[in-house]
Amino acid sequence: MRSLNVGILLRENHHFALRRDLRWCGFFSYAVPEFTWDHIVVERHAIVDRAELTNYDVLICEDETVCSFEGDGPPVVFLTWDSTLSPAHWHTRRKQATKCDLILVEHDYLDRFRGLGKPVRRLLFAVNDHLFKDYGLEKTFDINFNCRLKHRPDRAAIDLFLQEFTTATGYTYSGGYLDDPVKYAQALSQSKVVVNASKAPYNRNFRFFDVFASRSCLVSGPMPFVSGDHVERGVHWSEYQSLAQLAGKITRLIQDDRWQLKADRGHALIQERYTWTIRAQELRSMLLEELGL
Repeated sequence: MRSLNVGILLRENHHFALRRDLRWCGFFSYAVPEFTWDHIVVERHAIVDRAELTNYDVLICEDETVCSFEGDGPPVVFLTWDSTLSPAHWHTRRKQATKCDLILVEHDYLDRFRGLGKPVRRLLFAVNDHLFKDYGLEKTFDINFNCRLKHRPDRAAIDLFLQEFTTATGYTYSGGYLDDPVKYAQALSQSKVVVNASKAPYNRNFRFFDVFASRSCLVSGPMPFVSGDHVERGVHWSEYQSLAQLAGKITRLIQDDRWQLKADRGHALIQERYTWTIRAQELRSMLLEELGL
């Protein structure tokens, strides 16, 4: 199959339009044989003239991008990963999907995007494994909870609990939000156990996979079942449903060095199934099957 030239449509001022090698999301994060691409930043509700983009083989409209299309030009693919955050998020993304020629869904139920007269396919998450990886650094933090706390009382409560827990037990702790992607990725790699709390009950955030890639042990709140997935609870990660349960899970993982086994399993899973290199091959085959590209 020939390499495709892709136009990636991103919403204005979106952090995914950073240097591609620092993208928190792994899709189109580093060079692969299957694609070349450019980032095209579009304003919200902009009208994109496809006739002006005929130098591309295909346009990919990423999750938060909201725009319309006119003119003849390359087909448009909609790629969504956060439609599970709320009913409003799903409604916005479903509406955007109707304007595209192919719908790719990361972890939502596929049926929620069917009935639009467009083909719907599963495209599981891709890790930017050039950014999120085992840096070979000393595991200086026993516990990590580096995430946004602002406007998130549930996460603030977890952070406070972990601060008190580590003070009482003597465990080392890395908390607070790290905006710099490299510092954040390295902090994950320096941690034995990383605690995760998703934004919504049926949403699976990027951190879920980035911790695996960092060869750290993930302890997370409940995650949705995803068809075609390869991640196994209890094998690759541990689940908690309360703060009391979280403390017990962490203690057992650290005291018995069980964290290392899950960290190794998770890291191996990423290398086998979830890198951008692997997902690019899968995406290229999908575009041939569905759009004849």
